[in-house]
Amino acid sequence: MSLGALLMRLLLLAGIAAGAAQWWLLQRAEFVAQQIAAQWQGYGRLHYERIWVWLWGSGSVRNLSFEPTGLTQAALGTPLGYRLSIGRVDFDRPSFGEDGSLAELRLRYTDLVLPMQDAYRLRGRQAPPALAALGYDALHLHGRLHWQQVAASSLLLLDGDAQGADFADLRFGLQLDATVSQLQRAPDQIGLRKLNLEIEDRGLMPRYRQYWATKLQLTPEATAQALIAELDQRAARERWKWDEASSAALRAFIRDPRRAAIDLDPPGDDVILKNLSLYRVGDWPQLLGLRFRLLEQAPEPAPGSG
Repeated sequence: MSLGALLMRLLLLAGIAAGAAQWWLLQRAEFVAQQIAAQWQGYGRLHYERIWVWLWGSGSVRNLSFEPTGLTQAALGTPLGYRLSIGRVDFDRPSFGEDGSLAELRLRYTDLVLPMQDAYRLRGRQAPPALAALGYDALHLHGRLHWQQVAASSLLLLDGDAQGADFADLRFGLQLDATVSQLQRAPDQIGLRKLNLEIEDRGLMPRYRQYWATKLQLTPEATAQALIAELDQRAARERWKWDEASSAALRAFIRDPRRAAIDLDPPGDDVILKNLSLYRVGDWPQLLGLRFRLLEQAPEPAPGSG
């Protein structure tokens, strides 16, 4: 047998082996995806159109959607039939712990659609208007997400960003005192260690101010002053325990929306989230270590870049 024929046979065998491995990997991915969908049945209906995984571990999911049901629907206040969808999710090779639980995952998502309707309305007389009232039929976002479990310290780390035209750009880093099993079995026992949220306004605040300008029949400048006055009155009425620098930064943000950051860094041990209801709202800023600050404006991209 010639060397060329031998090489061709070896390549053919390698191709068959790779094809078989790829087929097995896709079947395994489908099985895991169906398991995850089954685990989420207590929260809502999770669907996807197609999943693909490469031999080196990265992959993608197309047309992913989630419809909250039961207690999840009640907690979010979403109407019947409400569904969020993601056009595509691309993920890097995940890593798993010794117990088989997910240890780390990086993903990027495009065309995340959050229909507004009357969803995400905060309850109460002092609640801000729903985003639907500001003219948003839906939020269209794209961004990235990084999940990491540090089992040795019972710590879950989550960071990423979300970008939405005519809305806002968000960047966040979250540290939770929790384990994966705790998320599934006792989410009310999750503790907050730290949160950093950066916001760059892309149209949300102008809509918010225009909403109140129309409602109060005031000029934009007078509306900003009215909102600041309402903020000061509410802070005094509820006896907010927050620092003067945060108070001044928030007033400045209302007058001129720009890049800002919200930091939560509890001064003592981490805060069990369910215990917040045991404290007066005015104590929350001190309890959570709240800090609101303005950031330097991000430089505009150079012409022709990106």
